[in-house]
Amino acid sequence: MTAPMTALALALGLAAGIGVFLIIVRRPGMTGEGGLRSLHRNRAKASPGIAIGSTAIAIGAGVIAFLATGVIGLALAAACLGALVLPWRRRRSTMRVRRRIEQAYPDVIESVISRVRSGGRLLESLAVAASQAPGAIADPARRFWASVQVSGDASACLDELKREWASPTGDLLVETVRVAYEVGGTRVVEVLRELADQIRRDRNIRREVEAKQSWVRVAARVGVAAPWVVLVLLAFRSEAALAYNSPAGLALIITGLALSVVAYRLMLVLGRTPTPTRMFQS
Repeated sequence: MTAPMTALALALGLAAGIGVFLIIVRRPGMTGEGGLRSLHRNRAKASPGIAIGSTAIAIGAGVIAFLATGVIGLALAAACLGALVLPWRRRRSTMRVRRRIEQAYPDVIESVISRVRSGGRLLESLAVAASQAPGAIADPARRFWASVQVSGDASACLDELKREWASPTGDLLVETVRVAYEVGGTRVVEVLRELADQIRRDRNIRREVEAKQSWVRVAARVGVAAPWVVLVLLAFRSEAALAYNSPAGLALIITGLALSVVAYRLMLVLGRTPTPTRMFQS
């Protein structure tokens, strides 16, 4: 392995790390509908660190692959894979946090029901019940109640709470509380109970569908990984490494990499369950 080839591997790793990272962080799914404002702000603050980390991992993966096999195309593929690690982990973490927050809303509604039955005022019951939920729900609820006490404009404060929560389930809860507060009546508890039951039914159905479609994601990963495993094994043969380092071999690997990415994304799209949308967004 000559010095120019090693320098080329480093350049490929650096370019792949920066390029793939820029593609990943601009994906609509990372800032799509239904996310919490606090998650978006934290993700924006952490982006420079992720960029540096992704670039470093991409360079390291590319260099290791090149030193192990001597194939420039495999070094490029390894660099692309390395650049995906941190954005993928962060996206998974964000989705877990968002799912945990969405699952907390039925408990918030139950707590509101208990407080209303005990004679509590509706808006105060909402604020106190939500303040005992995870931070992404509790912090906006505390600011909401403080604003209600200062301004007395319940409608504007509910709009601000809905913007802060930025959640389809939160929108349903806020609009239900708004109607109950403005119209009144004796069926507030029954309406809130039906809302909590409906949210739980939707969550259970979604979990069942996701479990049944998990085989699609497994098939996508196996289908994409299998050809590359074979390619890596062949690359350890000197004659195969020479062939893959030729212009035709490099073009073949790059084309295969592009096709693998497209096929993987297509299989994920086909197996993806629709995400809830915000019908009452301010």
